[in-house]
Amino acid sequence: MNFDWNDNLTCSFTNEEFTPDSLDRAKYAEYLTNYLKNYKNESYVFNINSPWGSGKTYFIKRWANTLAEKHPVIYFNSWKHDNNNEPLVLILSEIIKGLRILISGNTEKLNELQNKTVTVLKRVAPTLCKGVFQKLTGTSFDELVGNGQADEEESGDNKVGGELGAALAQALLDLHDEQAQAIESLKNEVELILEDVLTNDESERRKRRPMYVFIDELDRCRPTFAIELLEVIKHIFDIPKIIFVIATDTEQLQHSIKAVYGNDFAAEKYLMRFFNRSFSLPQPSQKEFLSNHRSFELISERLSSTSNLCLYEFTFDINVALVAYIFENLGIDLRTADQIIERVNSVLLNHESEKGVMLLIFLEALRVRKRTLFESLMNNKFGHQPTSDFHDITMDNSRKFDLVVSPRYMESAFFNGMSRNGRTREPRQALRTININTIAHECILIMSEREARLQSSSYSSFTSYLFESLNATDDYSLQRYKNYVEIASNLY
Repeated sequence: MNFDWNDNLTCSFTNEEFTPDSLDRAKYAEYLTNYLKNYKNESYVFNINSPWGSGKTYFIKRWANTLAEKHPVIYFNSWKHDNNNEPLVLILSEIIKGLRILISGNTEKLNELQNKTVTVLKRVAPTLCKGVFQKLTGTSFDELVGNGQADEEESGDNKVGGELGAALAQALLDLHDEQAQAIESLKNEVELILEDVLTNDESERRKRRPMYVFIDELDRCRPTFAIELLEVIKHIFDIPKIIFVIATDTEQLQHSIKAVYGNDFAAEKYLMRFFNRSFSLPQPSQKEFLSNHRSFELISERLSSTSNLCLYEFTFDINVALVAYIFENLGIDLRTADQIIERVNSVLLNHESEKGVMLLIFLEALRVRKRTLFESLMNNKFGHQPTSDFHDITMDNSRKFDLVVSPRYMESAFFNGMSRNGRTREPRQALRTININTIAHECILIMSEREARLQSSSYSSFTSYLFESLNATDDYSLQRYKNYVEIASNLY
C-alpha cells in the first residue's frame, strides 16, 4: 500500500479532490494499519478521536483510499443519512453492497446472501406500531381496544385486556427470537463469505483480510441516531474479519449523549464500551491550520500587496506565522480562528481597496476574545498606558516574534544611514523583534491617537507598517473599521 500522500488524489468514495498531505498524517495511517493487522481475524471497533479543525475527515478518507488498494473498504458518511430512523438497515445495506462486489462471479453465494438479507429486513424493518400489533395478534389494534373498553364497561373486569397483554407479550418474545435468528444466520453467512473470498496471503491478488468499514461525521448526527448507530455496530455487526473505524470528536459526541440521557450521565464511560481502542489525532498548530485555510490566501495576498514601505518581508509564510502568533497569544482556538479568518476575508471581498488587514485581524480577534476591551478601543476610552489593559488576555508576554526586514530596505541609504554628526551609522539588524503587547499598543495608537501618525517617520517600527497599510492620504475613519468588524461579526 502506498502511504506517500504527497500527490493529489481523487477520492474513490466521494470523487472529491485531495490535496497533498500538508499535515504529515500519512505516518499515522501507516502506524494504525500495522497495528490493526493484529485484529484482522476478529471483530473490532476502532475510534479515531479528533477535535474540530484537525483534518479528521481528510485523514479518514485518504486512509480509506490507501487501504482499498489491498482490502475491501466501505466509507459511510453518517451525517448524510441521519434523517433515516433505521441505522441497522443503512449499515447493513452498505456491507451487503461491499460483499456483492467481492462475490460478483458466484451466483449461488449472491442468491444466498440476498435471501438472508431479505429475511433480516423483513424481521427488523420499521413498521407502524398498529401494523406490528395486528401482525402479531391477527386482530386490528383499534378493534381490540374498542372491544376491550366495551367489555370492561359491561362486565366490570379486564379479562380481554389481560388476555391481550399476555398474547402481545408472547408475540413480542417470538418476534425477538425471529429477529435474533435471522440476524445470526446473516452474520454466519457474511463470515463464510469473508472466509472464502479474503486471503491471508499478501502475495495473492485477492483482497486481504479484514474488511474495513469507515464511519465518518458521527458527532454531527442527531443524538438518538448516533447512539442507535453505535448500538447496531457493537451488538449486531460483531462479525470476525470486519473492523469498524469510527471517526468522532468525542467531546462533542459526549454532549450529544448527555442531551438524551441528562447532564449527569457518564457519557465518556458509556462511549468507551463501544470501542475496543481509541486513537487521538494530534491537533494542528495555528500555523498549520492557517497554511491550509483557503480563505487565508486572500488575506496573505492583501497583507503583502499593501506593504508599500517594503519594511518587512511579508511572504505567505511570514504572514501565517505573524497571524498565528497573535491568535496563540490571545488564546484563540482553531474553530474561533476559522471564524475570524472568514470574517476578515468577507471584509476584504467587499472592500477591494482596504489596506488595514493586520488591523482588521487584530480588532476581530479582540472583539471575540475580550468584548469590553474592544468596545473601549472603538470608543477611544483608553488611558495613558493602554497596553496594560491587555495583560490579562495575553497568554505569555515574554514570547517574541521576529519580523524579517526587507532586503530592499536594508540596502537603502536611509536604512544604513549616511552620517550623523560626522559618524557613519552601523547597519541595523535584519530582524526586528516584537511581542504581542507591541502589536496591541501600536494598533491602539492607530485607532485612538490621530497624532500617533506622526510616528510614521520612524520607519523601523511595526507601527510604520500599520500606518502605511492604512495609507495616511486616505480618509481615515474610526467608524469605518467599527462598521467593518461589527457587520462581519454576524457571519458564523
